[in-house]
Amino acid sequence: YACSRPRVPAYEQIRQAIVEGRYAAGQRLIEKRLGEEVGVSRTPVREALRMLESEGLVVSLPNKGSVVRPLSAQDIYDIYELRVRLESLAAERAARNATPEQLEVLESANEDFAAILPSFTTDDLGALREINAINHRFHQGLLVVADGWRLSQLLARTVHAVLVFQNFQSYTHEEVARSLMFHQLIAQAVSQQEPERAGNLIAEHILLARDILVERHAESDAIPDDDAEQNGGTA
Repeated sequence: YACSRPRVPAYEQIRQAIVEGRYAAGQRLIEKRLGEEVGVSRTPVREALRMLESEGLVVSLPNKGSVVRPLSAQDIYDIYELRVRLESLAAERAARNATPEQLEVLESANEDFAAILPSFTTDDLGALREINAINHRFHQGLLVVADGWRLSQLLARTVHAVLVFQNFQSYTHEEVARSLMFHQLIAQAVSQQEPERAGNLIAEHILLARDILVERHAESDAIPDDDAEQNGGTA
């Protein structure tokens, strides 16, 4: 659900590190060090941080500068409540509008998901990246079928990419399989032109993901103090 942006290498590299948890919630993002890590000067790093702040992944704090935005349990509930409402609407609209060609996009994503599932492990960063990309293709495909560019824009500002990636990091193999099952059932409801069923299925799918995330990754509103930063490292 990332917003459409021109390719900016510093932005893409820093964003990926945040999404994958290599820069942790509350961690300071020091321009000089980031520039050294991604191989650019401070100016493109500064621009990348501005872009990430507009996306909600970074926040600027007095006396700290740019920090990876921490999320509380309430933040997670709020984000997922908005996501449920928007994606349910998208699924309902998709079930009314789908063409055979558009349905093929959903089926292709599900086939790729099924192909990677038997060997999937959360210890494999490459597999996590791949399944995250496939998941994005499916959910973005629903928005395309729904012909909902406004919904796409709203979701780009609502769906927190870190949370989606963290879900897959924390899933058991059975929970990943259940995610695929929901995708298959949603695609079926869309193809059979059952708007209410499609909306209900995606709502349940998203709420289950939220509950797993809240249970296993309790977030704190507090920014780590200097001692915690030294122990955990800084960017």
